[in-house]
Amino acid sequence: MPQVKLKRGRQLECEATLGLLRRIKRIHGIDLLSRDVKVFAQFLGQSDVCWPVVCEFYGLQTEAQQEELAETATGADVAALIRGVNESLRDFFQSSGEPEMAAALEKAIETVQAGRQTLAQRITATDLVSEMTREILSMDLSPGNSSTPQLVDSA
Repeated sequence: MPQVKLKRGRQLECEATLGLLRRIKRIHGIDLLSRDVKVFAQFLGQSDVCWPVVCEFYGLQTEAQQEELAETATGADVAALIRGVNESLRDFFQSSGEPEMAAALEKAIETVQAGRQTLAQRITATDLVSEMTREILSMDLSPGNSSTPQLVDSA
């Protein structure tokens, strides 16, 4: 059973059970028992569903419990919680005699991570700061600059 230690010292345990996976399907509409592992990757990409489902794995079923954790969770905490869910699901499928599902989940998480890294690289390569700086500097507000339109006294 995966254990996740959060930055503020809180430690949570995560275990996938048949009952939990059935509850997640019933309450959140996410079928993690599906043979289509795309469901796993899709749920990770749906921010409105991802957090409550991840919290379910840690026994945080009420909105109040989920919000309490959200108030202190850092980005690294969220990533660790998701890794715990992935590990828990992998353990569930391996112990159920379905190693191919465990391998497929691992591949799905690798695909999601690769997509996130590609997006981060594209954002970094698009150096928006330099573009914004050029735009700001092109608007010279100092008086007497001949390259900018001048105010004309209409009196």
